[in-house]
Amino acid sequence: MSPRLKAVALLPLQDPEEAVKELTRAVTELQLVGAMLPADGPFLLGKSMFDPVYVEAQRVGTMLAIHAGGSLRGRGLDEYLFDRFLQAHILSHSGAQMRQMTSIILEGVPERFPDVRLAFLEAGCTWVPYWMDRMDEEFEFRGKVDAPWLKKKPSEYVQDANIFVACEPEERLLPEAIRLIGSNSIVFASDYPHWDGSFPESLWELEGRKDLSEQEKTQILVDNPRRLYQLT
Repeated sequence: MSPRLKAVALLPLQDPEEAVKELTRAVTELQLVGAMLPADGPFLLGKSMFDPVYVEAQRVGTMLAIHAGGSLRGRGLDEYLFDRFLQAHILSHSGAQMRQMTSIILEGVPERFPDVRLAFLEAGCTWVPYWMDRMDEEFEFRGKVDAPWLKKKPSEYVQDANIFVACEPEERLLPEAIRLIGSNSIVFASDYPHWDGSFPESLWELEGRKDLSEQEKTQILVDNPRRLYQLT
């Protein structure tokens, strides 16, 4: 296998103790660069039952990716009531990411585990500024009651250096998202080899954008992924 290919582990969240064991094995024995937590399904990733996973990720210094499955049935999408893959796929990633970011931020995962690198992948990044505002607005009214453990606004956790979001090359609001989220928090995702991925054309599309600076492109394509996955 090419040394350029780096893998992450898929953790069995049905059993957090086994998930911890698999995370340890994947990083220390198999030399994988991180692990994936499924965004859809019957899990809220901010719940304390998953704290051991975050403890171990922080201990071994690895990243955790939040990524949806995108299936029509059986992955927590039944509540959308769609009978077509197109409609379900539109919401499976964006809706799942919003749900898990809300859980992770408002349940205080970044507050309790500030050194864990978290990445929200394959829903684009331009939904994040809206969600930052949405969480802040609700936190202003209910934060002292429902999230008293937070020491700052939800949006400030999202802007922390250890939270990353993957962008899509065609997102028209990408420059504004970079400004609001922070240029050191956005990474490029090729989506290779998925059926809806367009690599390498997607890479060329991002590189050819005139509304991004060369520094921003370098951060998105090189610097931020290196820091997220601890690549040399």
